Amino acid sequence: ERAVQSGRFNKADPYELATQLWSMTHGVVTLHFAGLMTIDEVIDCITKMGRNLFVGFGDDPKAAEASLGAALTRFSEEITNARELFS
Repeated sequence: ERAVQSGRFNKADPYELATQLWSMTHGVVTLHFAGLMTIDEVIDCITKMGRNLFVGFGDDPKAAEASLGAALTRFSEEITNARELFS
């Protein structure tokens, strides 16, 4: 909702955008739990798909990449823990 209100995403129903993001994440996590993707492949895939989805929602590609880079930095400890737990 904040991304729509701030103008980063085109005007759209925030619930629909969130559902698409959730579906993307759920699918990749399901593939991981099925043993079809490593945790590193999951992180890489979610990052790339997230960028594509955000740009599709109307975000500037460079702004989307900056946001995803900041998120990866912000959650680096959680990512490390996930790698240890699921590797």
